[in-house]
Amino acid sequence: MREATNADQNRPPSFDRFAKIYLAVLLTLISLGLLYYWLSRDEQVAALNSELNANPQLHAYAFRFKVIEIVDRVAVVSSPLQPGLSVVHFVRAVYPTLQAAPIDDPGVMAAQMELSNMQQLAEDLLLSNPGIDTVRWQLDELWYKHNGVFLHTLE
Repeated sequence: MREATNADQNRPPSFDRFAKIYLAVLLTLISLGLLYYWLSRDEQVAALNSELNANPQLHAYAFRFKVIEIVDRVAVVSSPLQPGLSVVHFVRAVYPTLQAAPIDDPGVMAAQMELSNMQQLAEDLLLSNPGIDTVRWQLDELWYKHNGVFLHTLE
């Protein structure tokens, strides 16, 4: 049997055939995933979201309006509102002190007005961009879920 020499001990370990193939496949999959992410990223959406986040009033508000996609100059934007869904569900999720307040409570009314103003501000900012002609609002169901409001139980 051959004894290991100093040259053998200083040599880095070599990979067997399986490890080389596994490593090549793994690196290829990672590269393809990064390429897909890079190619599918919409720069205009990212720029509009940065603009929304840069606005101090919108940044300080309890809900983050986000551009989801742009289709034919229409910005699809997340919203806590949807026809048929009472704004009170949003208000009560954001302001726990208003949980038991009636719909006509001054605090509830003020919170509704604040939401309306913030949504209008977001829309105005988006429409000031030359690539956007219209804003379409889309209910952000995930926001409600993260805030403990399960919409399917409200119907």
